[in-house]
Amino acid sequence: MPSPLLDAAATPPPQRRKLGSRRDRATSLVVVTALFAIVRCSADQLPPRGGLVVVIANDGTLGLDVLKTKVTSGGRVLNQNAYAIPNEKALPNTLSIVSNGSATSTVAVEISAWAKGVPVDIRDAIITQIPTDRVVRLNVSLSASCTPFVKVGADAESAESTCAEGKTCDPAIKDCASAEVNASELPTYQEGDASIPDDAGPVESGLPIESGSEDVGSGDANLGTDAADAGPVESTVTPTTIDFGMTNCGTSAAGQSLTITNPTSVDAVWSTAFGKGAATPYTLSLDSGTVAPNSSVIISVLPKSIPTNSTTSANAFGDQLTVTVSGKATSVDLRETAAGAAFVTPPSVNFGNVMYGMSSTIVVPVTNNGNRDATVTLSIGGSAYAVISAKTFASPGGGTTASGVVTFTPAFVGPQNDVLSVSVAAGDVVCGFLPNITLAGRGI
Repeated sequence: MPSPLLDAAATPPPQRRKLGSRRDRATSLVVVTALFAIVRCSADQLPPRGGLVVVIANDGTLGLDVLKTKVTSGGRVLNQNAYAIPNEKALPNTLSIVSNGSATSTVAVEISAWAKGVPVDIRDAIITQIPTDRVVRLNVSLSASCTPFVKVGADAESAESTCAEGKTCDPAIKDCASAEVNASELPTYQEGDASIPDDAGPVESGLPIESGSEDVGSGDANLGTDAADAGPVESTVTPTTIDFGMTNCGTSAAGQSLTITNPTSVDAVWSTAFGKGAATPYTLSLDSGTVAPNSSVIISVLPKSIPTNSTTSANAFGDQLTVTVSGKATSVDLRETAAGAAFVTPPSVNFGNVMYGMSSTIVVPVTNNGNRDATVTLSIGGSAYAVISAKTFASPGGGTTASGVVTFTPAFVGPQNDVLSVSVAAGDVVCGFLPNITLAGRGI
């Protein structure tokens, strides 16, 4: 059965490029190719302009001398290349994948770094939902932090990840993480960076796009480095949104990484500033510095602990981080919401005058304005007051009100006070203080 990405009958098998070939040295450094075949349904239908640009960088910790790339789909190798670094290609560099017009297609990308014949890093990405209407960007920063997770493959020319199937190394956590990438959630590739050319022209069924004057051929993926043909190249900051989600009050969320990539030939000076200034709920592993040419820097964004007495309003612990690189400012949206139950009750309940030997009953409401459910228990220490129903009840979050019924039976003639305490079950999270309700009444 033909691959959904390439028509096996219409397309010759991919050719593996030899390092240092005359053809590779002679061609333009800017080569954007179709790793998917784009299929035309009719003669007047233009090819889709969507796709993915994989930006490959080195964080400076690897002395790599060879870069290998491999693109597969449905178990079939579509493209496979190897490059001498930096003689043939320099890092950062880009690998471009053109959509075949189907947002449900899946492609696997393998990138390995080698030093003196030994693999020192390997990354796998299982990419789904490549957009058909825009070009998105995926950053891959090669790092010595991932060297423990790579080994020589079945033959001396291949590398294998030691991570479990479906996982790949993440240098930010120095461990294995999911290799699945939903391309539809990636940021749009910035205008001015090397990308899919507008003059790529129409494509016949099952044939790849041609880039510039070079006939790239089937499966002959290339890397682009020279931005002279594709507009100015600038440093980038990714991602532009970091969502830490809902964090229980009294705890802190795990940090997430931010990558500054400098694809230029000169140092890039960078700095940061939080919108909330000193009141920001975040810290950074680094707040300023310099990115060397053709390198990248990974910064950890670390949320501070959410105070126990906190509002549960949406994104109350968000902030805007501005990262300025060589004079260009990029805004990064940081999002976080405190999670827990938050109770509202009347501060006091007055039963007034009650005949000695008689009883009076009042319903006491307990409202949970938080975003977590809880199990509430009402208790009273003295003997004149008692909870006669709903001593323990569920209290769903989101502004739900549940009630307990309290009775006052004077033990003597005169004023009698007590406290109605609100507690929650073990494991329930509360943002704020648990209420204590003052009870007042007089026996007559």
